[in-house]
Amino acid sequence: MHRIERYEEEVFIEDARVTRCVYGIYKEHRVAIYLEDDDCNYFIKNCDYVYMNGYLMSIPGETYKEYGQTYTVTDEDWYRIREPLNMWATKGQEELVKQMEALCIELYPDFAYVIKKWKAVTTAQLMEALTIWKEHPDIEFLLALGFEEIAFSPAFYRLGDEKKRAYCKWMRQHPECNDITYKKLQTIMCHNLSQKEWNDYQNFLNYGYYSDKITISYPIYKYLAKQIEKDPGFAPDEIMKLYDDYKSMARRAGHDLKEQYWKFPSHLKQAHDKVMEELRLIEEAKRIAREKAEAEELRKNQARLKALAKKFKDVAELVDGYSIFISTDYDVWFKQADVLHQCICSAGYFQKMARGDCTIIFIQKDGEPVATAEILKNGK
Repeated sequence: MHRIERYEEEVFIEDARVTRCVYGIYKEHRVAIYLEDDDCNYFIKNCDYVYMNGYLMSIPGETYKEYGQTYTVTDEDWYRIREPLNMWATKGQEELVKQMEALCIELYPDFAYVIKKWKAVTTAQLMEALTIWKEHPDIEFLLALGFEEIAFSPAFYRLGDEKKRAYCKWMRQHPECNDITYKKLQTIMCHNLSQKEWNDYQNFLNYGYYSDKITISYPIYKYLAKQIEKDPGFAPDEIMKLYDDYKSMARRAGHDLKEQYWKFPSHLKQAHDKVMEELRLIEEAKRIAREKAEAEELRKNQARLKALAKKFKDVAELVDGYSIFISTDYDVWFKQADVLHQCICSAGYFQKMARGDCTIIFIQKDGEPVATAEILKNGK
């Protein structure tokens, strides 16, 4: 595979469809890699996308060696893909667009009205406009107004006729906003925002370093703006972070943020501090319960170990100068584990022995740990 140095393309009519074929160029090699037509058919071959490297192309006829064998690269068949690729000729787009416009008008004479009112920058953009126009002729109006973001948004065409008319009316009244995205326009229409209200919303979102870290819908923005009125010391990014922290802690405390009471507390700062204290008390209660359980477990373990030690009271304590014994003293266990770099404490052998799953025998000489033996239930 080779990194593509540049792209070239051809536009033509095939099977009564406007078609464009993109070629990858590597040194003196020119290989067809992408094909699309105005019926939303998309194909690719001799090409793969590699993360961090982009598209790489193979060269049919090229040979390579692998595991001592020599292989020849074959020209792949076109295979269909679901979505179009952002791929077009590196140079000469203006001339290619003109050629493609002529082909479009040849097959679809009424598309000339779109071309007359709007100029595509690339052949890929022109193909996208053509495919949308065939199903939604009202793209002509949007492109004529200059609202390309809306024109190329599939969501717009799923709107009912009444909503479409309302959206188009707004666009006619606000030609200066022709770079607006569909999502932003949807927010404006949904909440019937004035230009000032929209600007205030955008200024709030764009304030400070934290603004791009979380998503703030318009209802949440209105809520946070009211909280700033109650606590004027907060900047927009600070109140956003406070709200984010509050939601995180409220979830951990088990509260349902779908409920309005928890989603929009009347005083955010007080609710934040209250939930933080609640969470602290929950963690403290868990700690106390855990310590009690551990203390009770330790008491039971020590009782079991003392009973177990009695069973081994007749075991010789000294053999050839080595002390062999069972200990119920946790400090002795820690010393044995530390000196011999063993995991008898961290791996829970104290508890295993208390449950009767095994017996741990300590072997020491002159009070210094030498070895540790484990005897299982079956005596091994």
